[in-house]
Amino acid sequence: MESPDMRRLGILVAVGFLLASAFMNFQYGHSLGRSALEAWVYGLVGVLAVACNALCPFFMLWHRRRRALLAGVAVLWLLCLTYSLTSAIGFAAENRQALVGGREAVRANYETTIKQLSELEEKRLKLNTTRFDNRIDGLREELKKLRGKGGHLDSDPQSVAIATLTFLKPEDVRTALLFIFAVMVEFGAALVLFAALSSEPRAPAPATVPRWRPNWRGGARKD
Repeated sequence: MESPDMRRLGILVAVGFLLASAFMNFQYGHSLGRSALEAWVYGLVGVLAVACNALCPFFMLWHRRRRALLAGVAVLWLLCLTYSLTSAIGFAAENRQALVGGREAVRANYETTIKQLSELEEKRLKLNTTRFDNRIDGLREELKKLRGKGGHLDSDPQSVAIATLTFLKPEDVRTALLFIFAVMVEFGAALVLFAALSSEPRAPAPATVPRWRPNWRGGARKD
């Protein structure tokens, strides 16, 4: 049997997953609207889908003997879970792509600055002049700033590191990580609350065996 502390911990974890899933679904759905009203409708539908994901396991348990209703709830759960999962993937993909794209721009600028600095230093040495000194000093300062922004690093170090350990490309690893993240959040939001609140089924009480006692007034007596 689970302890009250474990149940409370499970509820806290479930609430965390539900809030994360609701936020991602709302943000991604809100970005799809052409107007403010449509954006709010899409966002709220995403939140309702998350709530339905958490409630459907309870509905299926309560109505397990009503097959038609059970089948309908199962279909609804599948649809809501699929919608939430695709929204979470879209949210994670947009965020990661924006982050990686920004890092790639910084890295490209860093490499371009190195090339310009190398050409100017080579030209200054060849012409034996000092007229490029200010420009060279400016490029060196720019390199320091770009290094501080991570211009000398890979745009997605996590994907690159995992790719070196597998046969996958960094782009494929990035896609797999997005999928793993979305599945973890959505399945956590859909199942952890049910697992924390549902009680363990009780074992049936053992059948009592009637005992026979002698009846001194005549015959035997059953308790």
